Amino acid sequence: MKHFHISTVAAEKLLALWRQMRSEHNLIKLKNDVATRWNSTSDMFCRICEVQEPVDAAIVVLENQWLTSNKWKTLSEVCQVLKPFESITNEVNTKQ
Repeated sequence: MKHFHISTVAAEKLLALWRQMRSEHNLIKLKNDVATRWNSTSDMFCRICEVQEPVDAAIVVLENQWLTSNKWKTLSEVCQVLKPFESITNEVNTKQ
């Protein structure tokens, strides 16, 4: 979600919408993937799905429709598929 990391306008809008929509929850920052860690992509996908509502609202307000409902569904499905692989990776890493 580099868009929210490189655009201060987008980041501020997301933060404002987060506070408006989820004021009772602690702020959860978006994650970016790292080329050398496959599971960082999984983390990024799952994190954006956790905060879909404020992210979706920010996208609408910013008039930047790059995450359609089909893409949100795909992201959610990818997270489910990658969960077992992430669990195995974490287990292997803790045994090393």
